Amino acid sequence: MIDNKTLSDIYDRHHHELFVYICGFTRMPEVAEDFLHDAFVRLIRYSQKYPLDPTNIRAFLYRTARNICIDHARRNKKLNISPLEENLKSGGGDPQTDLELRELRGTVDSLVDARDQLSRSVYLMRTELDMPYQEIAGALNISERTAKRKMSSMLEYLADSLEKAGFKLFMLILLSLLAILFVIYR
Repeated sequence: MIDNKTLSDIYDRHHHELFVYICGFTRMPEVAEDFLHDAFVRLIRYSQKYPLDPTNIRAFLYRTARNICIDHARRNKKLNISPLEENLKSGGGDPQTDLELRELRGTVDSLVDARDQLSRSVYLMRTELDMPYQEIAGALNISERTAKRKMSSMLEYLADSLEKAGFKLFMLILLSLLAILFVIYR
């Protein structure tokens, strides 16, 4: 069984990024706090039955949190995932710019929501938590190559969809990101 000191260390090390990850699924901080609590309770219960491998605790927590979110979504018959917390900052003062940015945020949220859960998870972990692909792969129990492909596919999808929706500037930014990803990870 996990002792209090070890549990406290694990919590201090992982609670913030795990909370942001869960918040991306739920869009509700209060619910995310409950799910975060549930993930740690499951870690404690698991440690009572099986020995914990310190190298896999983070992956265990992410997998558990994702499963909790999926179970909740199945019970409620919808999965409400928010890929962006506040990546696009307001232009400051100009009501037209603020309106356009809110519209863009809503469009990006809707587009990301339309993708499969694995792609959404990779996108959120990469954009919101700035996690390296190796850590994303470990947390989601996929290969690093799959994580990179999911992110690349998501960015291509966003660029194409935003261009069709009339967001030319954002499409150019995404195409620039794609070019950088291609050069770095080919």
